[in-house]
Amino acid sequence: VTRSACEAPRSIEEAHRNLRYLSDEAIKTLSVVWGMEEFLSDYVERRKVLKPQLNGDDLIKMGIKKGSLIRKVLFELELLRITLRIKTVEEEREFVRRNFIKGEGSL
Repeated sequence: VTRSACEAPRSIEEAHRNLRYLSDEAIKTLSVVWGMEEFLSDYVERRKVLKPQLNGDDLIKMGIKKGSLIRKVLFELELLRITLRIKTVEEEREFVRRNFIKGEGSL
C-alpha cells in the first residue's frame, strides 16, 4: 500500500491526484477518518466548480494530437484550476501553448 492510498493528502493538488476518481460520499467518509472535514469539503467544492473550460476538441484545434496527450493536458489544466493557479480560459490557452504546442515549449 502506498502512502497516498492510506494517508491523508497534504495539499489540494495531492488530494486531486489521489482522490479524483472517488465519489463525494467516499471522500466525506475519508475526511472523517482523517479528521480533515473542512479541507476535503473545500476540495470537493472546488472540483465541482473549477473545471477546465477547454475540452479535447479545443486542444485538437490548438494543434494537440488525438491520444493520451489530450488526457494529460486536461489533467494538468484541472490541477491548475483546482489549485487556483489559473482562472480564465485565456490562461488555459496560454498554458497549453507554452507547454504542449511544438515550437512553443514542451513538458
